[in-house]
Amino acid sequence: MSGSQCNDMPRKRHSQVTAIILLVLPVLLCGSCGENLEKPAEEPLFFWKLQTTGESFNDVWGTGENDIFIVGEGGTILNFDGSAWSEMASNTTKDLMGICGSTDSLVFAVGDDGTVLEYNGIDWNDLVLDTPTNFKKIWGSTDSVFFAVGTGGSIYLHDTLTWTPLNSKTSRTLLGVWSGSDTIAYAVGTGGTVLKYENSQWNAESRVTSRTLFGIWQDSDSSVFAVGEAGTVIRFDGEAWSLEDSGTSHTLYSVWADGENDFFAVGTAGTILHYDCSAWIPMNSRVSVSLHGVWGTSSNNVFAVGAGGVILIYNGFEWNRITAGMAVNHEYRAIWGSSGSDIFAVGGGGTIIHGNGALWEIMDSGLGEQHTLHAVWGSSGSNVFSAGTGGIVLKYNGTIWEDMTTGIGEYQTLYGIWGSSDINVFAVGTEGIIINFNGAVWNLMESGTERTLRAVWGSDENNVFALAGSDSILHYDGFSWNGTSSSTEYALNSIWGSSPVNIVAVGKVGSAVVYDGSTWNEVTSGTVRELAGLWGIDGSNIFAVGEYGTILSFNGSSWRHMTCPTSQTLYGVWGTSATNVYAVGESATIIRYAR
Repeated sequence: MSGSQCNDMPRKRHSQVTAIILLVLPVLLCGSCGENLEKPAEEPLFFWKLQTTGESFNDVWGTGENDIFIVGEGGTILNFDGSAWSEMASNTTKDLMGICGSTDSLVFAVGDDGTVLEYNGIDWNDLVLDTPTNFKKIWGSTDSVFFAVGTGGSIYLHDTLTWTPLNSKTSRTLLGVWSGSDTIAYAVGTGGTVLKYENSQWNAESRVTSRTLFGIWQDSDSSVFAVGEAGTVIRFDGEAWSLEDSGTSHTLYSVWADGENDFFAVGTAGTILHYDCSAWIPMNSRVSVSLHGVWGTSSNNVFAVGAGGVILIYNGFEWNRITAGMAVNHEYRAIWGSSGSDIFAVGGGGTIIHGNGALWEIMDSGLGEQHTLHAVWGSSGSNVFSAGTGGIVLKYNGTIWEDMTTGIGEYQTLYGIWGSSDINVFAVGTEGIIINFNGAVWNLMESGTERTLRAVWGSDENNVFALAGSDSILHYDGFSWNGTSSSTEYALNSIWGSSPVNIVAVGKVGSAVVYDGSTWNEVTSGTVRELAGLWGIDGSNIFAVGEYGTILSFNGSSWRHMTCPTSQTLYGVWGTSATNVYAVGESATIIRYAR
C-alpha cells in the first residue's frame, strides 16, 4: 500500500447552526442501572452505547478522499463516503485506538482488551485474539501484512489469514508502529523506545531520548521521524537517530507525511506542526483540544482527529473544522425528533443540538447561559417547539429558532410541551400554568391548580394529561382541565401513551402508573431510583430513564432493567423504533440503543 494509506497515531435566536459536532463526554461504566430487576436476556445485536463521551477520537485512516474511517472511545467507528459521515456498527464498547487497512474491504481496528476488528466491506467482525494486550496502533504495508502493537511490548503480525505474536524483546508499552514493506517496520513507545523490524526480528535502536514516543513515520530510508512527549521529535537520517528541535513543548501524538518535505505532526492544545525539510513550523488549528491522529490522501487533503469529537481538514491553505467538540458542561433535559435523521436535544445554557443519526450540530437558540430548556416537541422538522425558564417558548421553522410571546411572567418555568398539531400545542409549568397555542397566539388556560406541572401529553386534542405533583393528574377533555387521582403518593415526572387506553407515567422513587382509559393503577418498576423520562413505540415497547443511568423497558405488563454505559442521570428519551432509541442527560450525555 502507498505511504498515504495508513498512519500510526495514539491516542440568538435568529441564527442558524453554528458548528458541527460529535460530542463525547466523560462517563462511568455501570454494570447495573436499576435494582431488584430481572436481568435481560442476552442482546447480542442491540445494546446501549455512548454517542458522546467527551474524550477522544483516536485515529483516522482511509483508502481515499471518499472513504475515510475514524475510531475512538466506546467502540466508535465513523465512515465518510465522500458526501456524509455515518456511524458504523462496531458491536463493541471497547475503546478503539488504531485503524488501518489495504482496501475498502480489508480494514482492521484495534483497541483495549485485545480487541481486533476486521471490516470486510459490509460488517465489522471481532477476531477474538486470546491476549490481554491493550492494542495502541496498527499499521500495514501490504495487502496481507499488518503489525499491531500495545502494552507489555506486545507486537502481533497479521500475515494473510493469521495473527501471530512476535518477540519484541521489550516489556515497554508500544504506542506507534509503521512499516514500509513486509520486511521493514518501526515501533515506538515509552521510555524513548524505538524498535526496528528487519530480517524477521525486532531489535532495539539506539536510544536518544527517555521521553515517551507516540508516533512514527518513514518517508524514505533517510527520512524517519518519531514524535512524542513534551514536543520530542527524533529523526533517523539513514545512519543515526538524533534529536530535532520541534519548537514546541506540547506533547505530539501522531505524525504523517506526503513526501519528505511535507510532514505533519499533531498533539496537545490543538498543536499542529508542518515540516518543510528544514524546520518544524506551527500551524493554526483553530482548536485548543488534544489532537490524537493525523492522516491524509495528499498534502492538500489532511485530516486530524482528537478530543471532544474534533475532526479537522487541511486543504493546503488552512485547517477547518468538519466536526468540533465544544466545552458543554450543561445537561440535556429533553429529546425529540421528526425522524432518525432529524433529532433535537435541548438543555442547560439554552443549549440546542441537532442530530442526523451519527453527528450532532450546535444550534444557536439565542438564549443566554442563565436559561434552561426543559422540553422539546414538534409536529414536523420545520415546526419544532422548545420551552423552559423565563416562560420562554422557542419555535424552529426549519431554518432559525425564534422567541415566541407567551404572555406569562419571566419568573415562570415551563417544564413540558406537547401538541396534537401545529395549531394546537400545550405547554405547562410552575404555579399550575397551562398555555395553549392555536397557530397564531398563546393563550392562558385555567388549570384549577397552583401546583407545578412537570409534563404534558395527549392521545388527541380532546384527551390531554398534565402531571400535577404527588397525587394528581390533570385531564383535559377539550373543554376544561380537571384533576384525577394518580394512585401514587410520589410526584410524577414524565408521561407517554400509545393510545387513549394505554398511558404510562413515571416519577420519583421509581414510581410508575398505568392508565387503562378510566383509572390510573400503580405498577412496580423494580427500582427506587427517580425516573425522569419516558417514551415508547407501542404499548409493549416503552422506555424509562432516570437517576444514575437507570434505564428500564416496559412490555405492557412488567419492567426490566437494561444495562447502560453511563452513571450520569438521564432526563429524556426518544426513538424511532424499539431498536433505535436515544437517551440524554447530565454532563451532556447522549446514549443510543441500536445495533
